Amino acid sequence: MVGLGTAGKDGYTLVHHFYQAYKSCKDADHFFLTLTKRKEFPLIANSMTYFEETPLDIAVNNHNNEALLLSIANRNYFNFNNVNNSQGSNLIHRAIRCGNFVAVMHLLRNDLCDIKHRDQKGLLPIDYCT
Repeated sequence: MVGLGTAGKDGYTLVHHFYQAYKSCKDADHFFLTLTKRKEFPLIANSMTYFEETPLDIAVNNHNNEALLLSIANRNYFNFNNVNNSQGSNLIHRAIRCGNFVAVMHLLRNDLCDIKHRDQKGLLPIDYCT
């Protein structure tokens, strides 16, 4: 059996794949609840792929706002201010750059990301909106 945090050939863990395809339903929600009971889940929930994507990034980049809402409801497991190394951007930077403004509104409404964080270019999230 593959471990929960073991990445496949594509660099994604089971949690990354779950966030890519998540649609709210009884079975998926039960599966997520089962995952959260694993002691290693908080580490895996914030792990980055080779391309510096967390499961939250996967959800935001794929405009899977149901997965984002699931994370907001379970926010104690997730670091919404996780910054990738190559660009220095947090989740709200990445949501704006991929045009997922529904995610941007959820992140702002729930005060989940540092809107004053500058990426490596010295830009604030709002700077990508102009």
